[in-house]
Amino acid sequence: MEANLLWICPEHFLVQRSTQTAIPKNEVDSLIYRAGLFGQWLVAGGPGSDFHARLNLTGDFTYATDTHYDLSLPAGEFNLEPQIFSSPSLVLGYLGEIVYDDQRPYDDPKRVVVGYQLRTWLHGEYGTISTLSEQVPPPANDFARIGPVVQLQLQFPTFLEGLILRVEYHFLPTLSGREGHDSLLKAGPTSRSIRTRAEHVSVSRLHTQKVVST
Repeated sequence: MEANLLWICPEHFLVQRSTQTAIPKNEVDSLIYRAGLFGQWLVAGGPGSDFHARLNLTGDFTYATDTHYDLSLPAGEFNLEPQIFSSPSLVLGYLGEIVYDDQRPYDDPKRVVVGYQLRTWLHGEYGTISTLSEQVPPPANDFARIGPVVQLQLQFPTFLEGLILRVEYHFLPTLSGREGHDSLLKAGPTSRSIRTRAEHVSVSRLHTQKVVST
């Protein structure tokens, strides 16, 4: 197994001040520290080969406290996702071709008329309270969950601004904490142009976010 890339970077630092009343003792101050992790391993194949497989790891850690450092609330999550390319029509994690223009090269964004993307990944998340604070109300209880996620998309890159029909199912058995919320089903349409604009906004906010709410 060859590791192609592995790096850790801080995502952002957020200070939030919320004044609920005119009484200073009722002001709520919070500090949120976040760091992200990304790793990618080439499992089989390589550049120029007809078949290749790799594993992608993403994760983040969040530490929340107040400006007096009375609160300690660490939380985190990770995703481990395989990607497999066998042929333009048989893939996992990539955009596969169903209806396409064979006169266009494979990397032409207008080649695929109807495509699909099947993804599956292992997701884990946890949160806990180490120290309580009188300023910031804590969540109901600690939690830890881990399980598979499956997502299927039908994509129409050249139709209606890149129409995407998506079905996604999460099954996350509870390891600790409140039970009874182990599964989640999401379905609905979106468009690539709307998602691209949202991603651009998210990337911009990632480096410049400053939140002050009163």
